[in-house]
Amino acid sequence: MLSQVLHNWDDERVRVIVGNCHRASRPGGRLMVVEYVLPEGPEPSLAHLMDLIMLTLLGGRERTRAQLEALLGPCGYTLVRDTPLDRVLSWRILEFQHQPG
Repeated sequence: MLSQVLHNWDDERVRVIVGNCHRASRPGGRLMVVEYVLPEGPEPSLAHLMDLIMLTLLGGRERTRAQLEALLGPCGYTLVRDTPLDRVLSWRILEFQHQPG
């Protein structure tokens, strides 16, 4: 489980972190990612404020679900479940499955 971890890092570092998770897990294993998720469209969300904070303070960023799927896909993971935790804060549990590779 990675909770509020990936948003701390740029895409290159996220690939390293997720690649390490993939190497340490087995085919069919799961990686749970708990993050703020930016809305796909221009709707209000506190995730936009968190995105600005992450960009300016840590060099990381919040991402949309599609961006997270595109980032984790080449690392060997496929999204299998998306569960909202809090509509106001835009937290979600994204469950990815390890694909052999």
